[in-house]
Amino acid sequence: MIRKYKLNNKGNVYLALNNEQIMASVTISDGEIDNLIVSPEYQGRGYGKKALHFGINQLLNQGYKDIRICYMENNTVAENLYYSLGFKPVQTTHVYREFL
Repeated sequence: MIRKYKLNNKGNVYLALNNEQIMASVTISDGEIDNLIVSPEYQGRGYGKKALHFGINQLLNQGYKDIRICYMENNTVAENLYYSLGFKPVQTTHVYREFL
């Protein structure tokens, strides 16, 4: 599922690279930051904030006035980053999955 998603939407996946090593990535779609990921060795250096700013600017340039982002509950690092950029919680969603 993840591999198929990335291939179908590869135009919306943006990477920050150091030579050929991925430092951070952000995926956008329909007014939403779908994924924001920072490689463990690059965390705590501001790359997440830069990638998030990039994604927000891409969506603003596409005409979106309202930007959404979802994250896993109890991810306080992500939550603090989003709050620092003005995001406010508007809804709590529960996601269920079954491991087969």
